[in-house]
Amino acid sequence: MCIAKDSEVELENFLTYELAPMPLSFFNDEAMRKCIKSTMYQAFEPRSGDINFENTIYIIDGGYLLHRVVWQQGESFSSICNKYITYVRSHYTSNAIIVFDGYPEDVAARSTKYVERSRRSRKTASVDILFDERMTPTVSQSKFLGNEANKNRLIEMLKIKFEAEHFVVKQATEDADTLIINTAINFSSAFDFVVVVGEDIDLLVLLRALSTHPNIYILKPGKGKISRQIYSINSIKDKTAVNHIAFLYAFSGCDTTSALFYQGKMKFIKVLQKNPDLNEVIEVFKNPNANPEVIAKAGEGFLSALYSYSYVKSRKKQWGWKKDKNGLIPVTTFGPPAPESLLKLISCKCKKGCQKACGCRKTGLKCSVVCTNCGGSCDNSPFPSQDDIEEEETDTIFEQINDEIENEEDHYETDDPIVDDAEETSVFDISIGIEDDENPTPGPSKRMKRQKLN
Repeated sequence: MCIAKDSEVELENFLTYELAPMPLSFFNDEAMRKCIKSTMYQAFEPRSGDINFENTIYIIDGGYLLHRVVWQQGESFSSICNKYITYVRSHYTSNAIIVFDGYPEDVAARSTKYVERSRRSRKTASVDILFDERMTPTVSQSKFLGNEANKNRLIEMLKIKFEAEHFVVKQATEDADTLIINTAINFSSAFDFVVVVGEDIDLLVLLRALSTHPNIYILKPGKGKISRQIYSINSIKDKTAVNHIAFLYAFSGCDTTSALFYQGKMKFIKVLQKNPDLNEVIEVFKNPNANPEVIAKAGEGFLSALYSYSYVKSRKKQWGWKKDKNGLIPVTTFGPPAPESLLKLISCKCKKGCQKACGCRKTGLKCSVVCTNCGGSCDNSPFPSQDDIEEEETDTIFEQINDEIENEEDHYETDDPIVDDAEETSVFDISIGIEDDENPTPGPSKRMKRQKLN
């Protein structure tokens, strides 16, 4: 940029662009920036002591369950399904409800969650496997479950097995978190306790945002040396975040929104604590009929407080998603990464002149000062060379001579038809001497040609 700029003003204009194919504060090479969602657990205080859950119904996150039961090598799929049933019956109750995610094949039915699922399975997914109950897995459990088609076939098999054992099984259209919490709310009046079993922080956030029932709990099972933890809607520590937990969670980055570079989830809560005026800003996001421009302005206000800036004006973005052949994908940017003058600065390394093989010429661009050898002073230069200027001046001289001779011929023209049919001498028949000191020999005049014809 320092080489290409013509002035400091132009350099300032360069710096108004991202100078990258996407805003790096929201995206990286893979996709949207991701945060550590589980850090949001720090905003909640688990209940101390054991709770005697009598007259209780359990709502189990099927996604958690699929990974919780460990497969053994050589087991058939029928044996694996039976292990899931045994696990649920021994750890919970026979009237437990299992809720699985959905994996729609129809592109139109896929939500923004599809991008996150694709990102997770990119490195661990196996190929599609057609299997039945008698077959044994040919790949590891993690790779098998990383493939959506394989997982969906296994869920269909588990649904039949669980329902045969009188369990209630539900499957969402896509993400099951909301269906899990709504199911818990629906059963809250029929049981003394409703316990949602799962590890995902999304469940706790949704419970706090959607429910006012104190008898609904989130049970996060233990693992290894970590004991199980129990949360409720009253477990949130900071009361300023009680009514805005869904906004704070989504705005700081979740499965369907990008995280901000070097901005953790707990900082968003601290910013709200220090800036009570932001409560009005957040209310804009809760209005489903809010104007996109109003939402964009409210978002700018919160980001300004997050970065300790005064009001910062940015481009409007309509939600930030677009459709492609596979479903919804995030829009990385609406503007070019750099001004056109910088994008055209392609340098070549031609050593024998910038001819057909020149990289700049192949792209339809001119060589510039950043080219290694020619430095922009070649046949492909956007500026004429000294040789080109001299050649142009020579052509101009010949054109002037030609015009003078034509004007002289026009001066002696008459209405005599014989003269009109007579052969005229072309300017190119005039011989010009090689030496500059010799005078050219003039050709026959009009009068001499008439005398010869007569």
